[in-house]
Amino acid sequence: MNRFLVLFVLLLAAVAVRAAPAPLGATAAVYADETLILGHQDGTVSLGNGTKARVFGERMPISWIAVQPRGDLLACASREGVALISGASGKVLMRMASARSPLAFTADGRTLLTTLESGRGIQRWRVPPNGQATVLGTDLRIGRVWDISPDGTLVAAAKGEWEIRLWSVAAARSLRVIKNGGLWGGITNVRFSQDGRVVLLMGSTISKPPDGVVWPYDTSTGKELGYCTVGNNTTNAAVSPDRALVAAVGVLEGEAALSVSSLGGGYKWGQNVFTQENRVPFGVSPVVTFSPDSKTLVTAGSGQPTRLWDAQSGALKGTL
Repeated sequence: MNRFLVLFVLLLAAVAVRAAPAPLGATAAVYADETLILGHQDGTVSLGNGTKARVFGERMPISWIAVQPRGDLLACASREGVALISGASGKVLMRMASARSPLAFTADGRTLLTTLESGRGIQRWRVPPNGQATVLGTDLRIGRVWDISPDGTLVAAAKGEWEIRLWSVAAARSLRVIKNGGLWGGITNVRFSQDGRVVLLMGSTISKPPDGVVWPYDTSTGKELGYCTVGNNTTNAAVSPDRALVAAVGVLEGEAALSVSSLGGGYKWGQNVFTQENRVPFGVSPVVTFSPDSKTLVTAGSGQPTRLWDAQSGALKGTL
């Protein structure tokens, strides 16, 4: 009798383990003033007021969030498209199936810039307070979009494997080409600083084993600002708002390593932040972003806790 009871308990435990939900990792993060807003792998958004809102389907991780300046709206992106939601309630106000990330609001909050579904070119949307956006225009000349600056002024577009072209959104023209021939296998990711004054080119070197590298460039001059390394291949990076630090995530021996350096180069600290087996879903980069005061660094990923680090010392401040 006891033997049957033990077998029954083991069977129940196995069913419970199988039915346990996957950890709710964050796949996008952005600050609205001092409030951290997280987009999750199950298509939900956690707002700073404690509200958790359903935006996309359960298998549609949120890849990007933009906060409307001087307004209440958030723009969230996944493979389903882009949704405009209320920043207070999380209510979905409008869906744009043809729009994709990268995306950004302009400084006045009246225009939303999104990437076309093909990934080549941008679309401008007029955004009224009720969130019912209308298309203002499309620019296909830009080509494949790597990133749109968070202030909505610049677009970084692909120009060959080792080059990017910077476009002015307002003038609708090319500004300059930034080339980096030191990347083996070409550019793997591009990210602007919050103010658009720095652009990061990511990839890996030709050395054996390769080094994951981040090259910061001044967007106004095209001048190289430094050289940062992390792991064997860089997957995502961010510049602190005070433009003092660069944080980068790259794969190193099966784990995603975090490296923090000064903007001009010079390693400061690093951590192994999550295992490669639990990387974020296809098409979504690991989360790495700074708080507005540049004092806190946020890292996250699919199936991983959201970690808050002291940006200067690397001390763990907490998990969410």
